[in-house]
Amino acid sequence: MSDINQFSITQAVKDSFETEPGSRFETLLHGVLDHLHDATRELNITHEEWMGVLNFLYDCGQISTPERHEFLLLSDVLGFSARVDMINTRGVRPRGRISGRSTWTMRPRRSWARIWPTTATG
Repeated sequence: MSDINQFSITQAVKDSFETEPGSRFETLLHGVLDHLHDATRELNITHEEWMGVLNFLYDCGQISTPERHEFLLLSDVLGFSARVDMINTRGVRPRGRISGRSTWTMRPRRSWARIWPTTATG
């Protein structure tokens, strides 16, 4: 696709990945891409906000160690792990599974302002 614009970008990105047609991986990848592109458009994300997100993800990678993988912890904090568990256990959160902010109760809160300085009014 040579004429990429705001209406064709999502499909162009999907087409750039070589996946087995009809595979579960293709379904998951395309779903994530659709939602990411939709959210970017709906939230009207600025360059500054986009860079804030990238810096946040970069920071998670930088503080990861072989013993402590921050992306796995982030999955818990965002409720993603619990959501997958609930889908696969008919809506019941398995006992012993820690999710959400409770995994970080001993850690100091970080200011989101460091990532996204306020630029909008009201």
